[in-house]
Amino acid sequence: MSRFFQLRLLLVLLAMALLGACGGQPDGRLRRVHSALPAPADRPTLALEPVADLDLPGIPRSLLVSGDALYVFMNQEGLATVDLTNPGRPRLVGHLAGNDDKIVPGKHLYYSGRIDGERLVVADRHYGITTLDLADPLRPRLLDTLPIPGNQPIHVERIGADYFVSSASYGLIRLTGEPGRWTSAAQVIGNVDNAKQSAFYPPHYLVLVDDHDGGIRIFDLRLPERPVLLQAYVMGGFCDFMRVFDGFVVLSLRQRGIEVIDMSDPTRPHLASGFQYSQFNGVRAMERWGENRLVVGYDSGAIDIFDLADPARPLWLGRFAVEAPVYCLAVHGDLLLVGLHRQERFDRRPTPPLRILRLVELPKTSFSID
Repeated sequence: MSRFFQLRLLLVLLAMALLGACGGQPDGRLRRVHSALPAPADRPTLALEPVADLDLPGIPRSLLVSGDALYVFMNQEGLATVDLTNPGRPRLVGHLAGNDDKIVPGKHLYYSGRIDGERLVVADRHYGITTLDLADPLRPRLLDTLPIPGNQPIHVERIGADYFVSSASYGLIRLTGEPGRWTSAAQVIGNVDNAKQSAFYPPHYLVLVDDHDGGIRIFDLRLPERPVLLQAYVMGGFCDFMRVFDGFVVLSLRQRGIEVIDMSDPTRPHLASGFQYSQFNGVRAMERWGENRLVVGYDSGAIDIFDLADPARPLWLGRFAVEAPVYCLAVHGDLLLVGLHRQERFDRRPTPPLRILRLVELPKTSFSID
C-alpha cells in the first residue's frame, strides 16, 4: 500500500471520526440513520372506523379544534365553524365568507390560526393578521385586521407574551400587545426566502423552517426582539410541515421524505431517523396524535400512522384509505378529523370535505389448530 494511499485513508478515517463526534456533516446537512419499520407482531392492531361525514362551503386547508368547536379554514372560501358535541352528527353552525380569490380590502383569506382565550388569531393570507371574537365559540365575530409587511402570513405561533408570524415573503414578524389590540409588528428575522412555520421549543428556543430551500434554523429567544441564531441546516428540498414532540421535531420534505430531528440538545440537533415516500404521492398533512404517534395524509387519499416512542426507530402502524386527497388533519380525543379534496367518486357522488374517523385498537387474538 503506497504512502499516498495510506495518507488518504488516514484523512478519510479522521474525517469520519470528526463527523461522528459532531453529529452532522460540514456542509450543514444532517445524517440519515434509520427508516420506519413495521410494528412487532405483539403490538395491537389499529383501525380507523368511520364516524360521520359533513359537507362544507369549501375545501378545508387547515383545521383547529377547541373543546367541541371545530374551525375549518378554507382560504378564499372563508371560515366554517362546526359543532362536535355529537361527533356522529357534526353540525355546521357558521360561515364567514372569504374574498372569492380577489384581494379586496375588507375581505379575507382564512389560512390558519390559533386560539388565545376568547380570541381567534388568523393568518389572513395576502392581507394580514385577523382577530375574531369567540365570546360565542361557534359564531366568531370579526374584530380587526392588522396589515403585515410583505403580506402572505401563513402561520401564527404564540411564545410567551408575544406572537410570531411566519410570512411567505417577509421572514418572521413579532407582534406585541394583545390580539385585536396590537401595539406593533416588526420583522425580527429576515434572512429567509420563505418562512413556512415556526414553533416554540422549551425552554426558550424557536425552530423555524424555510419552505424555499428546506432550511431549518434554531434560535435562542431569551431576547424575543433579537433572536440569536444557534444552528442552521439546509435539508435539501421544500419543507411543507413541521410538528413538535417532546425531545424531537418531525419535518416533511418533498425531496427527502419525513425526517425526525433529535432536539434533546437544541444547540446540537441531529437526524434521528428518516423515511421516504413516493414523490408521486406527496404528503399533504401531518399531525401529532397523543404522546408519540404521528399521522400523515397523502395526495393518494391514504393515511399512515407511525409510532415515534423511539424517534431513532420509527414504527409504521398501518395505512388507511379515505377515497380522496387528504388536505388537512386534526385530532379530537380518539377522533381523527380529515379535511378532503372534493372530487367525484365512482358512484358519482362528491367526496365530503370533512370526514370524522375513530381510532380503535384491536387486541391481538391467538388460536391453535388441533
